[in-house]
Amino acid sequence: MFLRAGTIRRASTICRQVLPVPVADWRDPHSVSSELDPTTLNAIVTRLESRGKDPVFRSLFDTYFDYVLERCSKVLEVGAGTGVICRALAARSFSGLLVGTDQSSVFIETARKLAIGEGVSGEKLKFLVADARSLKWDVKQNDFDCLIMHTLISHVDDPLSVLKAAREVACEGASLIIVDGDYAGLSYHSSASAALSQTVSAALVTATFASPSVVRDLPSLLSASGWELESAKGTCVSEMGKEFSYWKTFAEAYMPRVIGSGLVDKDKVMAWWDEQRRLVLMGGLSGDLHECFLSCHHSYSRQNRRGISLE
Repeated sequence: MFLRAGTIRRASTICRQVLPVPVADWRDPHSVSSELDPTTLNAIVTRLESRGKDPVFRSLFDTYFDYVLERCSKVLEVGAGTGVICRALAARSFSGLLVGTDQSSVFIETARKLAIGEGVSGEKLKFLVADARSLKWDVKQNDFDCLIMHTLISHVDDPLSVLKAAREVACEGASLIIVDGDYAGLSYHSSASAALSQTVSAALVTATFASPSVVRDLPSLLSASGWELESAKGTCVSEMGKEFSYWKTFAEAYMPRVIGSGLVDKDKVMAWWDEQRRLVLMGGLSGDLHECFLSCHHSYSRQNRRGISLE
């Protein structure tokens, strides 16, 4: 657990279709989703929707949905992607206004279509194209009483600017809920090829997250951006033996990025993956034991425009 009150006081599926990227040019694809080619965008849409149906991922909703349903009336999700979170809240009969934003027009259009298909669209559920760094200009509202960043902050190059932008569209006393992982701790296990497994694990993190260890800096970043940390919680998402879904699809999604960027040779990556699948079939330790991966912290932070506690 890395995000604790008082620790520091200083004040957007990459599947098999993903195109190879030169080492010098690769970036976290979620951080530049508005610039990606159609093939890669469609692959990410597939990944986001697949992840959104995974029981492990959906179990995280329960850690803060009740808070939103009971206490909030005007919610902004920043980096909503295809709208998985907003649609899930709407499906639970959230009675207030839900606005989901993303920098990718493809993601937003997909979110709108899926909401219609699921019967949750309407005046109280909106999806807008917006840059997380300039929300006040794109959203044109400043009275949200709850902002959600569900696996966003690890995908941005400048988390501080995003947190400051969120503050500009929140009303006094608003809550900011951040759910993300301490991806520096992501680890796939292998007894036979421990060194290779750690190399591939590290490459998956490098190829996927712009700020993989940002949760460790959140106490100081929140303070510097005008938010006050109210509470934090953590959990570990690990899979062993044949219980292998969440991290299976993660690896399948981003291995092409590792290979295409040249971080690890293709033959080595595929040899590692063959062993991971063999371990799963054996039903033993699957090799996908991720200790302390998802420091799934839910920081209900009170906005403070004047630097004085609102408690």
